[in-house]
Amino acid sequence: MKRFLLIALGIVAVAGGSDVCAQSVSDLFERVRKSVVIITTEETDFVAGDEIRKVSTQGLGSGVMIEGGLILTAAHVVQTANLVLVSFYDGQEIFGRVIGSSPQADVAIVRLESLPKNIPELPLGDSDAVRTGDDIIVVGAPFGLAYTLSKGIVSGRSTLDQSGSSLNEVEFFQTDASINQGNSGGPMFDMDGQVIGIVSSILTQSGGFEGIGFAATSNITRSVLLENNSFWWGVNGQVLSGGLAKIFNVPQAEGYLVNNVADDSPGSKLGLLPSIVPITIANESFKIGGDIVLSVQGIEFNTDNLASIRKATADLRKGDQIRVTALRGGEVISLVTRY
Repeated sequence: MKRFLLIALGIVAVAGGSDVCAQSVSDLFERVRKSVVIITTEETDFVAGDEIRKVSTQGLGSGVMIEGGLILTAAHVVQTANLVLVSFYDGQEIFGRVIGSSPQADVAIVRLESLPKNIPELPLGDSDAVRTGDDIIVVGAPFGLAYTLSKGIVSGRSTLDQSGSSLNEVEFFQTDASINQGNSGGPMFDMDGQVIGIVSSILTQSGGFEGIGFAATSNITRSVLLENNSFWWGVNGQVLSGGLAKIFNVPQAEGYLVNNVADDSPGSKLGLLPSIVPITIANESFKIGGDIVLSVQGIEFNTDNLASIRKATADLRKGDQIRVTALRGGEVISLVTRY
């Protein structure tokens, strides 16, 4: 009888602990959700048919407002956006502009045209203090379902190859918290409500979530966006190396094929041309026809020089020259504009 009572009490204790945990997560969500934002973007794309048509496409992502009224999100959400609209939980909508971006770390920072009313600014936590196995939550808009909460743990730390090169300083948390399209750029919180990561991507074979997601750590985000300037080009594309570099007649070991270019961005002001014709080479699909960047600020483009290029562009000030050489139509051209 005594043993049965102890077992029963043990079951009650476990059940009670679960209720407390659930309540803690609910309280945490209520505390942080006001600072989570939904980001809608518009960008230019090209559609091939009987003729190439220029179209406007919409994108969706998430983000979070941090100290200073700035918005953190994923670089791939806003990198080539012509328009960035930030929506808050209470219906406020404010346009923003990208002021810094690190495609390698997949993080970007957006400055709002005006500050929202009654929206708390959240602190960036210390991701170095986070341990594998720690509980976390992710808040975002998977498939457009705004302010969706998912819970999981930090499954590990990983260094991902986001750019075609190995960048050891770029660290990501791995998590089993559910992440889907629309979560990108959303915050990962520790159980104290501090932002410890910015959701980036998933590893999948099916195309859907399979229990492996990644978020750029808060310390990496702080380093590349807040402590150092990460120049926003308004351009995305693909590194050409090896066989691809030879196919495209790149006159050096590597080049950067421009895919899309945002309006009114440094890339646009330089006159960089986007790719418009879809092709498949070695089972890899991408677009061609755009400029292939060969050098930036006099530094030859290759993956070993990315850190040097980032430093050279981070030092740019208003009125400074931006210099790029590119391969266009088989000829090397020089492009110059003012920052």
